[in-house]
Amino acid sequence: MRRSHHRMEIAELSVDATTGEKHRRHHMTKDGFYRGRQLFKVSQDA
Repeated sequence: MRRSHHRMEIAELSVDATTGEKHRRHHMTKDGFYRGRQLFKVSQDA
Protein backbone atom coordinates (compact mmCIF):
# COMPACT_ATOMS: atom_id res chain seq x y z
CA MET A 1 0.00 0.00 0.00
CA ARG A 2 2.71 2.42 -0.86
CA ARG A 3 1.61 5.87 -1.92
CA SER A 4 -1.93 5.25 -0.80
CA HIS A 5 -2.17 8.92 0.21
CA HIS A 6 -1.37 10.12 -3.35
CA ARG A 7 -4.77 10.75 -4.86
CA MET A 8 -6.67 13.41 -6.71
CA GLU A 9 -8.39 15.90 -4.45
CA ILE A 10 -11.50 17.89 -5.21
CA ALA A 11 -10.74 21.59 -5.62
CA GLU A 12 -12.18 23.83 -2.92
CA LEU A 13 -14.63 26.35 -4.36
CA SER A 14 -15.67 29.70 -2.94
CA VAL A 15 -18.46 32.07 -3.89
CA ASP A 16 -17.54 35.72 -4.48
CA ALA A 17 -19.56 38.05 -2.24
CA THR A 18 -19.91 40.75 -4.91
CA THR A 19 -20.66 38.81 -8.09
CA GLY A 20 -21.84 35.47 -6.69
CA GLU A 21 -19.50 33.65 -9.08
CA LYS A 22 -17.86 30.39 -8.02
CA HIS A 23 -14.07 30.26 -8.18
CA ARG A 24 -11.15 28.32 -6.74
CA ARG A 25 -10.13 29.36 -3.26
CA HIS A 26 -7.41 32.02 -3.07
CA HIS A 27 -7.88 32.84 -6.78
CA MET A 28 -9.63 35.81 -8.32
CA THR A 29 -12.75 35.49 -10.45
CA LYS A 30 -12.85 35.97 -14.22
CA ASP A 31 -14.21 39.49 -13.61
CA GLY A 32 -11.07 40.45 -11.66
CA PHE A 33 -12.61 40.33 -8.16
CA TYR A 34 -10.93 38.85 -5.08
CA ARG A 35 -12.56 38.91 -1.64
CA GLY A 36 -15.16 41.44 -2.75
CA ARG A 37 -12.68 43.94 -4.21
CA GLN A 38 -11.93 44.49 -7.88
CA LEU A 39 -8.21 44.04 -8.49
CA PHE A 40 -8.18 44.26 -12.29
CA LYS A 41 -10.47 45.79 -14.86
CA VAL A 42 -11.26 43.11 -17.42
CA SER A 43 -12.14 44.27 -20.92
CA GLN A 44 -14.97 42.63 -22.86
CA ASP A 45 -13.07 42.79 -26.20
CA ALA A 46 -11.95 39.16 -26.15
